[in-house]
Amino acid sequence: MAVGMDSDFKIHDEYFQSGAFESVDQAISGVVAGMAGGIVLRANGHDGNYSYMPFFQLTASTETRRDLTSVSAVTDLALTQEEEIKVKFNRKVGPQAVTLSAFKKIGRSPEEASFILGQQYADLKLQTMLNVGIGCAEAAIEGNTAMNFDYTSTGTITHGAVNSTLAKMTDQSGRLVAGCMHGKVYHDLVGQAITDKVTDVANVAIRDGGTFLLGRNVAVTDAPALFDANGSLIDSYNTIFLAPGGLVIEESEPDVVAFELVTGGDQLYYRFHAEYSFSVGVKGFAWDVANGGANPTTATAYTTTNWDQVATSDKDTAGVRLITD
Repeated sequence: MAVGMDSDFKIHDEYFQSGAFESVDQAISGVVAGMAGGIVLRANGHDGNYSYMPFFQLTASTETRRDLTSVSAVTDLALTQEEEIKVKFNRKVGPQAVTLSAFKKIGRSPEEASFILGQQYADLKLQTMLNVGIGCAEAAIEGNTAMNFDYTSTGTITHGAVNSTLAKMTDQSGRLVAGCMHGKVYHDLVGQAITDKVTDVANVAIRDGGTFLLGRNVAVTDAPALFDANGSLIDSYNTIFLAPGGLVIEESEPDVVAFELVTGGDQLYYRFHAEYSFSVGVKGFAWDVANGGANPTTATAYTTTNWDQVATSDKDTAGVRLITD
């Protein structure tokens, strides 16, 4: 068992030590707001490993011509039902341990450490929930080739490529409220706006750094699923455009956070340990319970074949995906 001790801390006599700590190295705080409802983050506790949301399917194929010259009996059509399925992820932070003596040597108290660890835990938890959720949405949309636009043979992102991607939704493209993209792609698009021969776009891009995402909001975050390292080939980036409620992330069980004093050893020490659970659902898709299973790893969650499209129309799914260099 590893326990932090005096030798693991930077002890400086008579030097002031700030209360700063290493926080999450990723822009996460504004992602949900930036997605204008495309990503929904909420608390919704549920038992078990999955959450089911049934819906009836009344499709265009059920609408037919009515014959005004006939009173013949007509065979009933079956009213069918499908269901979106969210999958639950169970996570932990720690346990991490440090001796009471180590706190004394740096002039800090366990209470202060508990406060700082709480801040870090909240950031880390949100980062994980967003990254996993974005990875699930990206994988589900990737599995439907009709909703993907591959621009990698041409180059980095352009407004033309964005328009071609949105066009995958044809007359329902207006439902796509926001794009979620990697920081590199965002700055590529700002650079594209600067060189575009549209005066207002170029002027504001230079002044404000705006991307002008064809009227859509933009959320910028370096989520792992938005970047693909392709070895000796050119790296590629994934940008997803989501409809309202395209991605739903739910806190599905109460957190359990412990910071306790442990006795019985050569030294007293404190242990930090936390557990939490969250569920992810993608609009128009069901988690494949049989193949994906319960409490999946991220590799399993990001496998496209583990997300089954249950919406009959592509326009009723989460959104579209753009792949660029």
